[in-house]
Amino acid sequence: NLSGARLVTEGGKGHQLMMAEAAIIPISLRTLLTRKLKPSAISLQQPVFNVLIDAQGRAGWSGKGDALDAALAQNSEPGEALKVTTVNGTIKFLDERNGQSFQVNQAGLDLAIDRTGAADLRGTVAIADQFGRIDAHLASLSRLVEQGSPVDGLLEAPELETSFSGLLSLRGGISMAGTFAAGSDKASKLAEW
Repeated sequence: NLSGARLVTEGGKGHQLMMAEAAIIPISLRTLLTRKLKPSAISLQQPVFNVLIDAQGRAGWSGKGDALDAALAQNSEPGEALKVTTVNGTIKFLDERNGQSFQVNQAGLDLAIDRTGAADLRGTVAIADQFGRIDAHLASLSRLVEQGSPVDGLLEAPELETSFSGLLSLRGGISMAGTFAAGSDKASKLAEW
């Protein structure tokens, strides 16, 4: 149990990608003796994720796909996804070039990342003081800041259901190309979202 856990970028920039009240990582005696910590699950209590694109268009984390792919391949068991669970998390996004920003609160999410960098995300979040259920599959985390990654996602909330299938990219800001659908029995509820 690591209190006050922080994840910062390398290379001297010191951008804080994530901080959490606690990070809980189950380990075995064997991993302690061999000094090879390869967790298969991590639980983050009250994490705050900072997704930043700076004024020059650079992502606040490494966009090198080979670095992420190598880390996942070396630090996960074959056929087993790394599971990250968040309890009461916050996700903040800021694009300094155009001031585009948003925040997601009270995130209770289960994220599974496999050796190829594909990710499955499920859970609940609060957006604009309204709770919703998220279910999404992202083909490649590393491709998000490069050419983009295929994604299929669903957001369900009271009186609202949205879905997206297509390409999601963070290069040059958040951009989506594909099919987006939203439906509600009440037009006012849809407009409010």
